Amino acid sequence: MLTLGVDFAAQPTDTALCQMCWQDGRAEVTLLELNVCDERILKLSETADKVGLDVPFGWPVAFVKSLVFHREGAPWPEHSQRELCYRATDRFVHAAIGKWPLSVSTDRIGITAFRSASLLSRLAFMGEVVDRTGAGKFVEVYPAGAVRQWDFGPATRKDTVALARAVAANCSQWLQLAEEISARFATTRHALDALIASMVARAAAVGLCEPIPASCVESAQSEGWIALPLPGSLDLLATR
Repeated sequence: MLTLGVDFAAQPTDTALCQMCWQDGRAEVTLLELNVCDERILKLSETADKVGLDVPFGWPVAFVKSLVFHREGAPWPEHSQRELCYRATDRFVHAAIGKWPLSVSTDRIGITAFRSASLLSRLAFMGEVVDRTGAGKFVEVYPAGAVRQWDFGPATRKDTVALARAVAANCSQWLQLAEEISARFATTRHALDALIASMVARAAAVGLCEPIPASCVESAQSEGWIALPLPGSLDLLATR
């Protein structure tokens, strides 16, 4: 299996991707790139089995509805600020790990989501099935959430060197890392997040992520859904 993880940003200069090959109980980083443009992501997605994109796939239903009402001059709907700021998947992640993902409607991550929306629409035009719930080839990922679910340690959340060491140590039984690539993970957070995104793509592909609650399926189809790895699933990634 080939997985592709993309640490998405508003501009290619801060975008990184990591391609991994999973075979015979082992995983190897076969490609690591920085300064990645949309065309490169599109090309590599063609051969990947699962692609994890670290970016929201949509906006809160309440937010979109409110903007439409406002445009038409209709009364502003009675939604809470939380409903306007956060999607169902954001609220689910917060309940699971105690951390809020960035709000796609009120934080600067919304600018990055403009770029991803354009990319996903291009993929759909090319004939790819883009399912915002993650059921198809493309899945929304959240590396910070995966770090907590896989218990890499609280000190690693903002410390790139510590997190790179934790990943290497906890995955040493099955993850093959060339010395040069390992060094890049320790010095570039975008590259490290792309690696984690690729690992989460694998978790999503083999059924090692939290299922979408039945009550959230409908909203996830338009808002998107974060693939959150199951606690304790790290050691199963290569063998499942």
